[in-house]
Amino acid sequence: MIAPVVNYAMWGECAATHKQKLQEVQSRLLRMILDVPYDTRTRDLHRIANYKTVVQRIGNSLVMLFLSATAHPSVGYL
Repeated sequence: MIAPVVNYAMWGECAATHKQKLQEVQSRLLRMILDVPYDTRTRDLHRIANYKTVVQRIGNSLVMLFLSATAHPSVGYL
């Protein structure tokens, strides 16, 4: 549900406070989905769900964007 919003590449350059807010929303949703206690650590929550944190997902999206852009045939013309 929130993954498409988080995966949007523009988040890579946003303020740390915005990333933190996205992480809070993602953690809240994971807690509801997994039905774990509120005080479950974010690290443990993501390990249980086998799901990456917001920062990890943004980093992966930026790497994929860079790789796809540099692999494009038009890059040689620049």
